[in-house]
Order: sequence, then C-alpha cells, then structure tokens
Amino acid sequence: MAGTKPNCFHGFLSTEDVQAVVTKALGPNVKIVDYRAKSYSEVRVGFLGAHSLLEVTVQRDTTTFSEIHSFFVKCIPHNSEKEAKLITDYQAFKRETTFFRDLVPELLKKFKSEQWSPECYLVKDDVLVFENLKMKKFRMSNLILDEAAVKAAASTLARFHAASVVAEKRLKKSFHEMYPGLFVQMVSRCHRRRHRRG
Repeated sequence: MAGTKPNCFHGFLSTEDVQAVVTKALGPNVKIVDYRAKSYSEVRVGFLGAHSLLEVTVQRDTTTFSEIHSFFVKCIPHNSEKEAKLITDYQAFKRETTFFRDLVPELLKKFKSEQWSPECYLVKDDVLVFENLKMKKFRMSNLILDEAAVKAAASTLARFHAASVVAEKRLKKSFHEMYPGLFVQMVSRCHRRRHRRG
C-alpha cells in the first residue's frame, strides 16, 4: 500500500489503525486503497499538539468507484522536545485521551440532542483521530467572535454540561469521583508544582 505517514504520527499510527478508523467511520464493507498525510494548515495552529489531516482513499464493496475521506489527527509534537516534555510532565495528552476514550462515550450515551463533540475514531497514547469538521462546513474562527459565533459556542457548551448532568444521574456518581484530577486545570497544576519547589 502506498502512502506517506506524517511526521507527527511518529510510527504510532499503523495501517491497522487507519483501517480501524475507516471501519468505525464508514462501516466494515470498505477497502482502503491508499492513505497519506496532508498539512492541516500552512501555519502552526493550536498549542500542546501537532495537527494534520489523514486522507484515505477507499472503495466500497458495492461499487467500483473510489472515495476520498479525510480525518483530523492530533499528536504529541515529537519534533518539539520542549513542548513534548511539557505535555508529558503535566499529563496533558493523557488527560485528553482519557476524556475521549472513557468520558465522551458515557456523556453521549442516551443523550438526545445535537452532538457537541466531533466523532473520535481512534484513541492511542499519543495520537487522536477525529472526523474532519471542515467537511461539515466548520471553520477556524477569527480571534474576535461575532454574536453568532458566541451564541453557537454557548449553545454547544450548554449541551456538553447537560450531557454531564444526564450521565452522572444515570451512573449515580460524579465524574470528579470517577476521574479525580482529570478536571483540574493545567495552570493550577503548574502553580502547585512551582509552589512546592519554592
């Protein structure tokens, strides 16, 4: 199989992983023809992560035509030693993987409303693969948000909190009890560590 693996995958996203992503996203009757990496943006976006697109060419059992699908990939930025060390020291990526692997499925279970989170198709120790929201016409917003963007953000956040209320009621236990420390802000952790060192 041809294909170029992006640097940020760092050997941790195998062909089997790509197949798992495709199967979860498109169903079992899909064959991978090829896959490759594409840059997510011409300039660096975000912090504490490296971002790229995984572009997969597939063919369904029911047709001879091929389709191209893309997925958003977030990895630990191994090409930045300082940033990778910061992520490891403060377990930033570990907390994110725990959130998408363990919490999100519980939060979405029996939640009957518009989804507030992108579909996560694969969770590994240093790689996360999501649906590419650009395919649904989402776009990166400017730093200055207009009224429509603020309302959309507030509505999404409200659905997220509503999902947590529904899930905790069903589980009869709070997520803080089940995952102590997961919701502590990283800034607070940094402050406590510096305080102890001082």
